[in-house]
Amino acid sequence: MEDEDLRIVEAMVAYGGGFVRALAYCFLVADETNIAKLRLAFPKEWKQYEEMPRHEDERKKAEAQL
Repeated sequence: MEDEDLRIVEAMVAYGGGFVRALAYCFLVADETNIAKLRLAFPKEWKQYEEMPRHEDERKKAEAQL
């Protein structure tokens, strides 16, 4: 799993409900083939949490400039 993908899964664990957290754990134990299948099966969930690490990075940069 690539670093960016891992950050998305970490956001799913941190901020998701029970289903999304369980889905995140599936991503963590899946091989590359099954990661691709999970992303195809749950595109809405992946997209929702894909934005979170980016927003967090932007927030931290803005705070550092203060």
